[in-house]
Amino acid sequence: MIPVKQLAVTIGLFFLLILIQLQENTVATCSLRVGYPRAVLNYSVGDSLTLNCTILFCGDVPKIYWCKLQTNNCQPLIGSIHHQLKTYSPNDTEKVLHTVYTIPTVTLADSGIFRCQATQGDSHGMGHTIIVNVFENKDATCSLFVLYPKPVLNYSEGDSLTLNCTVQFCANGAQLPEAHWCKMHGKTCQPVTGRLHYPNMTYSPQYTEKKMLVIHAVSHVDLSNSGVYQCQATHGAVTAVGQFVSVNVGKISPAHSLWRWYSICRWIIFGLLALIPISLCILLYG
Repeated sequence: MIPVKQLAVTIGLFFLLILIQLQENTVATCSLRVGYPRAVLNYSVGDSLTLNCTILFCGDVPKIYWCKLQTNNCQPLIGSIHHQLKTYSPNDTEKVLHTVYTIPTVTLADSGIFRCQATQGDSHGMGHTIIVNVFENKDATCSLFVLYPKPVLNYSEGDSLTLNCTVQFCANGAQLPEAHWCKMHGKTCQPVTGRLHYPNMTYSPQYTEKKMLVIHAVSHVDLSNSGVYQCQATHGAVTAVGQFVSVNVGKISPAHSLWRWYSICRWIIFGLLALIPISLCILLYG
């Protein structure tokens, strides 16, 4: 016959094993999991990208982020991320978190391999890789563009300044883009005076593509003309801007001023000398 004390110890060990097993089962069913289907997504430049990720967990909310694979590392992304938390299991132990990462307007640089990852204490979870391909828009040749190089222009007082900007657009009846050069004042670009030129520089019958030239000219610049300029265009609800152009105006040096007056006087003298033969012919044969 088994002693009462030994029987009590045996029963205690039996229930302890049951509790351990139940705890292991609970942990196993409540582990950190990241779920979403593997996918290959194709977009065009300008489209909106949305990536969805579902995380199952217990306890505190884990740290969740989308990342983009760079060589051997997955770099966390900075962007628009939204979370929605709700209870998943009847006993409120397991929870589900929906995470959405969005890029309002994708570019070619957004192509790559993305993945959702979660960290909770010593536990780590990661989802499948998602391949995102961004292609040139088929209608890109008929979009609104502002084209010109990004130079740094240096002038002296009294020089002539001319800024040229090419606006590429799609013809929409008689409607032409509104375009202008502007000068940065703080964070605002204030329009400057100028003139517009609307030649049909190129024309594509398929896309009705046209180009126009926007010119800002200053006949004699001074120090106040120094600054950062930009060309902007608006066609309907679409707005396009060009790169910044830095204009530096310095004081004219004495040597430069002397050379300028010498050049002016030289051309005046050449002009007067050219008039002498004409005047003699008029006097002799007039």
